[in-house]
Amino acid sequence: MSKEKKRNQYAYDKKAYDHIHLQVPKGKKQLIQDIAEKQGKSINGYIKEAIMSKIEADTGTETAF
Repeated sequence: MSKEKKRNQYAYDKKAYDHIHLQVPKGKKQLIQDIAEKQGKSINGYIKEAIMSKIEADTGTETAF
């Protein structure tokens, strides 16, 4: 990816998305990654799905990203 394309992608992402920094204890990232891969998902996709599932369970409202 060219530097200009990276710069444009970064600018778009900054405008279109909120970012959440997540810290987990050592070793838990690998556990999450392994489970996500077994389900054919990225870590980000797996975590987003888990969050939406928890929100739906807590609120009874179906949501999607």
